[in-house]
Amino acid sequence: MKRKDRERHAWSLRSLAVATLVLLILLYLLAVTFGIVASASRLGTPEIILVVALLAGLAFFDVLAEFTFGTTGLTFKLKRVEARQAELESEVDRLTNRVTELFLNTMAPSMYDNLVKLRDRRRGEYSLGNDLKREMTQLRDAGYLEDFNADGLPPKCDVLADYFTITPLGRQFLELRESLSRTAQPSSH
Repeated sequence: MKRKDRERHAWSLRSLAVATLVLLILLYLLAVTFGIVASASRLGTPEIILVVALLAGLAFFDVLAEFTFGTTGLTFKLKRVEARQAELESEVDRLTNRVTELFLNTMAPSMYDNLVKLRDRRRGEYSLGNDLKREMTQLRDAGYLEDFNADGLPPKCDVLADYFTITPLGRQFLELRESLSRTAQPSSH
């Protein structure tokens, strides 16, 4: 039997069971109404609720992921809703990762290198010309460097970190970008 045929067959058996239960419940209610069932033999509210829950469970068995009845009330979760929620969460995670990757890689390579030099206090022969001042100003404006006096900088220096201080946000940016680089590299197995 094909899967769709099996599903239709299972649904028809379930429909028959549900229809039978509905008929029995209606007959019971008619019997109670016409006094055929004695007061002492009648079902109480909890029993009726359980029968209705059983009926709903049979009717919606293939779409329910969870069905509970307790002191907090009746709880049920639909499989289709849960599957869609998981799919949406996965899409949001992928989008978040893509946006994060895009953000972390939009900084100019020279600005990124200068931020790394500051963090690592690298020595070298640095010219503090207009290009470097412009990049450092952009890094400061982004919150990655503490404020500095651009007019008070000498024309050259050996350690950039003597004149510019990286902020915790700048360090966090570098950590995130480096972790992104590590995860993007294929493993060497």
